Amino acid sequence: MTRSPSPVPLGDADDPELRDLLHDAVADVAPTPRLEEVLRAAHDGRRRTTWPLLLVAAATAAVVAVGVGLWLPRSGPPADPPPAASPAPSEGPSLLMTDRTNVPVYYVGGDAEPRLFREFPFVDAHGSLDLPALAVDAMLTLAPSDPDYRSPWPEGTRAGVGYDADRWEVVVANDEVDLVERPGWLSPREAELAVQQLIYTVQAAAGDAERHPVEVRVEGAAAAEEGRTTVLGVPVEVPVVREPMRSALAPVWIVEPADGSRQRTITVSGVTNRPLPFVAWQVTDGRGTIVDSGRAAVSAEAVGATYSFTVDGLPSGTYTVTVTRGRAPRGAGPGTGVAGDLVDTKEVTVP
Repeated sequence: MTRSPSPVPLGDADDPELRDLLHDAVADVAPTPRLEEVLRAAHDGRRRTTWPLLLVAAATAAVVAVGVGLWLPRSGPPADPPPAASPAPSEGPSLLMTDRTNVPVYYVGGDAEPRLFREFPFVDAHGSLDLPALAVDAMLTLAPSDPDYRSPWPEGTRAGVGYDADRWEVVVANDEVDLVERPGWLSPREAELAVQQLIYTVQAAAGDAERHPVEVRVEGAAAAEEGRTTVLGVPVEVPVVREPMRSALAPVWIVEPADGSRQRTITVSGVTNRPLPFVAWQVTDGRGTIVDSGRAAVSAEAVGATYSFTVDGLPSGTYTVTVTRGRAPRGAGPGTGVAGDLVDTKEVTVP
């Protein structure tokens, strides 16, 4: 679960230290060493093709690992359709793996100052797997496990994902909603994050540490003028400019336990998306009373730094675990909010 966040200044986006922090596009997902080879094969001497990129997704120690697959190149030239809102099976390299696997999906959390949070939902692979397309489909169709996360894209939205000329191409479509304009129920900031949610999900699922640019188009929309177009009312460059992690992502994520877990000893682990010396945490009971609190040291990695702590000896009941960046959480009890803090929370039952 997540509460209302607020911005955390971290210097300019072009700061060298920040660039080092952003070097890995997916924070704690390590790309396959074959990324460059596959990217070249996807367009070298060929025309447009949908692009199934292998990810051996290695999340941080607490994240469930993605199943390992095997590239099996096929003979003959690749298919040559433009990206479609309903993607056709790829004719490029294929990935054989079990029917269910994890993919990284970004969701929006928070109200006053929303940010992106990440989950690794299980999805049906059905043998041949195009991970970026599969992750985007999950983003648009699967509800997050944490009820405080959400996807702001209108219901019924679908997308096709392709790769051409050193860039990703995503075509979105909806039979009931005009995706060129922003729906009245969607705030301007949530519309911006919806576009960033798409970019972060594609690059993470691909293991694209080089952060190849992403072009987002609405199916059937008029051609972009002067290299710009509109998606959900957001004027976007072609390709879209990726928002820096410091403003797009929440500074801390709780990876384990999952929301709604049952644990006798509450074991908490997570990831920070900012260079932090420690995180602050607290546990509250069903009445909002703080029953335990403390600080947890953050590992020294510049990218994908982690933290962990345990809480034991609690009587049976339902508790809320709250983690925030380096200062005590405020007002983490039910209904009180966490105004001014960027936090992540999970509800845990002690049997």
